[in-house]
Amino acid sequence: MSESSSEREIFGGQWAGRLCVVMLVGLGIVTSVAYYNEHQVPNLESTEESTAVGDKAFFPMPPEENPSKLPAGTVTFNGKPLNAVGVKTYDERDSKMVRIAMDDTKRYAIYSSTEPVKKVKGEPADTGGKVYFLKVGPGKFVKMKEG
Repeated sequence: MSESSSEREIFGGQWAGRLCVVMLVGLGIVTSVAYYNEHQVPNLESTEESTAVGDKAFFPMPPEENPSKLPAGTVTFNGKPLNAVGVKTYDERDSKMVRIAMDDTKRYAIYSSTEPVKKVKGEPADTGGKVYFLKVGPGKFVKMKEG
């Protein structure tokens, strides 16, 4: 029994139709997954800088020549006021200061140094207690203590 050419064309047309349907369904699945993934990017990809790099919220410090205008207790951390140790600023690389928290108002980032910080000239003697830093400018920090 031999097949006629019209039966072969119908058989080939059926396979071509099935192949088209499978390809369209596959393309629909790929499009759906791509759409879903595109809308999940904000949830999947978020970055947070843990150092002082890029922080633009500078703590307002008076000029070193006029220490009488030193803002005392303007920043609180865990309900305790932070006071500046002095008006001298510390020149530290932003990448060496690690953000440990935000102040109670969520306005300023509070930092800790990853390396020992050199004392600046005229700094009062260390009386113990936790030491924190606030950013006062690019690469400049002021030393703060609780109390």
